[in-house]
Amino acid sequence: MLDRARRDFRQAARGLSRRPGLVAGRGLRFVTLGLAVGLPAAYAVARAASTVLFGVTPADATTYVVAGFGLVAAGTAACLVPALRAARLDPVAILREP
Repeated sequence: MLDRARRDFRQAARGLSRRPGLVAGRGLRFVTLGLAVGLPAAYAVARAASTVLFGVTPADATTYVVAGFGLVAAGTAACLVPALRAARLDPVAILREP
């Protein structure tokens, strides 16, 4: 984390702002990728399960929406905690460390 913090603070010294969005944006890319891959995979698994299980519908939109919102909320929280922690660091103290 120290190397990444140094790199981010060097960018801040060049004029870029130190905001949590820079750090959180990296993690949220993975959340978006996970949703893009996971939701179609979940639909495919549900279709396969509907042939074996009685009463399982593969196109239950409510389930996909609730699961998607839940995953986005968990991913956002997981990305925001380190981002806020990085935003509180003092750039001068980090850059002075060996």
